[in-house]
Amino acid sequence: RSLLKHSASTKDIPVVMVTTLAKRRDECFSAGCNAFLTKPITEELFLETIQKFVPIQIRGLKRVPINIQVHAFCDDKSSLCYTKDLSEKGMFLICDEHPPLGSEIKVEFALPDKASTSLKTLGVIVRTVEPDNSHNLLAGVGVELIELNPKERAAMASFVENCGG
Repeated sequence: RSLLKHSASTKDIPVVMVTTLAKRRDECFSAGCNAFLTKPITEELFLETIQKFVPIQIRGLKRVPINIQVHAFCDDKSSLCYTKDLSEKGMFLICDEHPPLGSEIKVEFALPDKASTSLKTLGVIVRTVEPDNSHNLLAGVGVELIELNPKERAAMASFVENCGG
């Protein structure tokens, strides 16, 4: 068994081995891994495996990668941001300002659809990602749009569905 599984402080940490070498399966389980995946793997398979050990919430709504200019207003500050992606109920914004989780934020943007649907709505910060060069993540905030009227919600849903992302 591995040192990781012998230590009282780490023995309950699940270990999922991801490798290109299927022949090492028995060796990995003998060393203490809890699950074994052979590359190439899909995101769905990886998340399904991780969910067996860690309670994670998998995003339920389709997201499309798109760069849309967004004017954001929070605590009397305005920022020019850009979306990384968009769903029918939210967006990830790349911006200099990172309000704390739970902050309300007003966003104004236009969908690049045939009607150039303009939206002005309220959202709440549900995720923050700070700058971190070591993990190749874009810094920004996840925003759940909480005051879309039915027409705006329909426009967002139609745009996301027809984006083909």
